[in-house]
Amino acid sequence: MSIYKHYDVSRGLGKRKGLKIGHINAQSLRADGDKRDRLERIYIKAQNNFDIFGITETWFTDNDTWIIDGYHKPEVECRRFRGGGGVAVYVRKDIKYEWISSDTYSYDEEFVDCMGDEDEHPIQYIHIKVTEKDDTPITHIHVVVIYIPPDATQQQHALIGFLQNKMHDYNNVVVLGDVNVDAYTSSSKHNEKIEKSKFGQIIDSVTRPSSGTLIDHIYVKAFPLPNQATLAERVATMVKPYITESGVMLTNNHVGDHDLIFCVIDPDYYRENLCDPRQAYFTLMKSMGVHEDVAIPDIYNLAQRLARY
Repeated sequence: MSIYKHYDVSRGLGKRKGLKIGHINAQSLRADGDKRDRLERIYIKAQNNFDIFGITETWFTDNDTWIIDGYHKPEVECRRFRGGGGVAVYVRKDIKYEWISSDTYSYDEEFVDCMGDEDEHPIQYIHIKVTEKDDTPITHIHVVVIYIPPDATQQQHALIGFLQNKMHDYNNVVVLGDVNVDAYTSSSKHNEKIEKSKFGQIIDSVTRPSSGTLIDHIYVKAFPLPNQATLAERVATMVKPYITESGVMLTNNHVGDHDLIFCVIDPDYYRENLCDPRQAYFTLMKSMGVHEDVAIPDIYNLAQRLARY
């Protein structure tokens, strides 16, 4: 069950405030000018004005280039799977970001046996870290666009391994893309493992109408904490993103047979003091009923370490 309020949006996001992040499986953008034009004009720009937009199944090769006016040159991962695959990420020019990696995930030993040939069925992903929007500092939000091919064996195990192992060391993470795991039919054991990795899946509507499946997901590393939460978990929540809206936008097969998924991060999250470990420290002290004049170095050092990510 998602921790956020969801609803379908068919009229676009318009001028909503916040960091707007979207994704769609395009089922090839190669040599299809009409599809590119519809995707850019209707869905990415005019109707929604996305800040960050991820595309999977681009089918791009190293020689393909598609530039969208007003956006940085895209980060791309062009490796193809039996004619499909490929990931691209577009970021608006008024946003500063750092490229972390564009790669294929090599499954660690725990997952190799159930995944089979990792060279044939790797996870494709692009990982960036957003640091500033409209000259407003952002608390280092990590955005990861991911693609797991449909013919990969044990997609659920691969997804869990990616979240638990590859994303383990990061806070403020939004992972979105086509993972080919149907959220409607995934096992309770799978969902428990996702929760244990401290991610929440925030899309709960069909994303591929032709099959009636929910295989395009958005995972956010942000959970409301129970009273018995550890000190480290309490400090960590002070540098996690807050999602104000998320959902599925109907495309009526104008791009491919997947609908568009999106989320919006609260604009108040951009406040600069959230980047400051001292502010995190004092906020934590206040929540625990401890006077600010009382120095607890271990807690401050922990807040400082977590605020780096």
